[in-house]
Amino acid sequence: MRFLAWTLALAAAVGTTAQAGPVAADEPWEVRGAYGPDNSASGFDDIAAAGFNTVIKTPYLLLMDEVADAGLKAVVWLGPYNHNTCSFDRDDAWVRERVEEIAGHPAIVAYYLDDEPSRARVDGCPDAPAQLRDRSNLVKSIDPDNPTYLTLPAGDGVESYPYQHFADSADIIGLVVYPCNHVNGCGFDHIERAIDEADADGIDRYWAIIQTFQDDWYKMPTYEEIRDQLDIWTDSRMEGYFMYDWSGLSSFAPDDLAALGSRFVDVPRGAIFQEGIEWLASQGVTLGCNPPLNDRYCPDSPVTRGQMAAFLVRALGYADSGSANFFLDDDNSLFEADIDKIRAAGVTLGCNPPLNDRYCPDSPVTRGQMAAFLFRALR
Repeated sequence: MRFLAWTLALAAAVGTTAQAGPVAADEPWEVRGAYGPDNSASGFDDIAAAGFNTVIKTPYLLLMDEVADAGLKAVVWLGPYNHNTCSFDRDDAWVRERVEEIAGHPAIVAYYLDDEPSRARVDGCPDAPAQLRDRSNLVKSIDPDNPTYLTLPAGDGVESYPYQHFADSADIIGLVVYPCNHVNGCGFDHIERAIDEADADGIDRYWAIIQTFQDDWYKMPTYEEIRDQLDIWTDSRMEGYFMYDWSGLSSFAPDDLAALGSRFVDVPRGAIFQEGIEWLASQGVTLGCNPPLNDRYCPDSPVTRGQMAAFLVRALGYADSGSANFFLDDDNSLFEADIDKIRAAGVTLGCNPPLNDRYCPDSPVTRGQMAAFLFRALR
């Protein structure tokens, strides 16, 4: 099955008519959400049109049906936790009634327990982490198939990145990092620190909260700065993200919005090969087509034989370069080492039979050659 996955994904890479590349069946739902609502009648039509697939809704069956009918997913809001009373505004009976009505609904991706409760812990509610854990257990006793979720800020007024206190209070933690302000500009190292702290503090699963708003302190990130945030998060264990909030995104052009969240700026959400291309990037099979920036994939450009060698080496882990300089025409090629590795593995024979002392690294890969490459590599 893994060989089949590589075959289909590599087929997408070289631009065949294969559909989008595979994602493992046990991979969690890839959340691409935006805090809304938008100005449409449903509150999410514009968000959906921009390529996002997850919205936040309250726990009512009618709303879950509307979200499902639109082909979207919902994070179901069950909060808040009241910092003044050190208790939830909604009691257990209300939660039980609401969750029982919608449990197992196909629209549900998670139950949202509270937004940034960490400040409550230092403001006189030391039991907040345990109370949220108990609320999570209640929800999961009714709907065991869907996870619980809460968000945590980068600081609680006492310590920075206080994730450890709430690590087991919900199944998924939304890591809230707003790196851009009017005084200091954008400090993207704050995102890197949050990722490191989440690893150190035992956060098993997390989503990123991306800054797309402004106020008196925070500045609105530019389009490029929003992509910079996403690029850093993409290299982490992040399983999805939410933009906060839609109002900051609504002024961007539709094509720019479609490209947000894509690994490459020239592969927008919904593009025919987008899923396969992003899977290749996530596995390290492709790096991009415009080094050193590598924010483009060039999906409509042909793949050269040299590039194909690099794809195969990264995908299948060939390490042996052999002891010979196999080909006469690859000495100045960026891909010479990769070419030698696939020759040593018997994946290529050359491009000028029967002599086969040339590889033709700059020539495009034909569909017939691709079949031969994959046949030798995967049989």
